[in-house]
Amino acid sequence: MTLTIFGFFFVMGAALGLRFKVLILLPAIGLAAVGIAGVGIAHGDGVGTVMLTVAIVATALQMGYFFGLVMRPIIASFGVHAAVVEKLRLR
Repeated sequence: MTLTIFGFFFVMGAALGLRFKVLILLPAIGLAAVGIAGVGIAHGDGVGTVMLTVAIVATALQMGYFFGLVMRPIIASFGVHAAVVEKLRLR
């Protein structure tokens, strides 16, 4: 279960890294922490387990964000033109 959560939030962090600046991590980690805390409390998990899960999710978001930053110039080198990217943003 933890590996699935880590993978999901890693991909979310990579998506954020491709599009936004680093300050997007603050609300993303905050929203994830609130959601995980709510689910953990409703599930009856202990405080330590919930805190560990929040820490793992925050780490996954940050690692994914860094991966997205690294991938940004690689994707740009494939020849994706700015006009195509602008059309995708308008949708």
